Amino acid sequence: MNEKPATPEPVRPPFNIKVPIVSIAFLAVGLGLHFAFPARVFPGQWLQFAIGVPVIVLGIVIDIFAIRLFTEAHTDASFADPAAKLVREGIYNRTRNPMYVAGMLIFLGIFLTVNAARALIVLPFAFAYIRFGLIAREEISLELLFGDEYRSYKARVRRWI
Repeated sequence: MNEKPATPEPVRPPFNIKVPIVSIAFLAVGLGLHFAFPARVFPGQWLQFAIGVPVIVLGIVIDIFAIRLFTEAHTDASFADPAAKLVREGIYNRTRNPMYVAGMLIFLGIFLTVNAARALIVLPFAFAYIRFGLIAREEISLELLFGDEYRSYKARVRRWI
């Protein structure tokens, strides 16, 4: 019999909290810190918009391109299902995690646009959660699913930027 090997189950975080919920929580904590203990990043109001808004837009553009490539590859961009294909084209040729890069840029842009210096304290914690709570497990799953193809991609393309 020519049976195809079973697709390995993706490695999931030990707790089942969805990325958007965690993102909203980090954003809420950051803005809560800002409103409880206000401190400004920029002295003038125009500067916070001139820097913050383009950072948000850059994050959104990166996210749109990354999700579009996943959609074209018929791969679930929500990560609820195992990857159907290893996407390596476009922005994925520069970073293995453009959606997470986009999310971090959007967070940074929001905090800068609001001129919230203390909210920036949240960014290293969000980064650590993404890197060690999500990406580490995703990388294990991708190695199980795609083997040497993923290891070669991982050796060639940086995790972030």
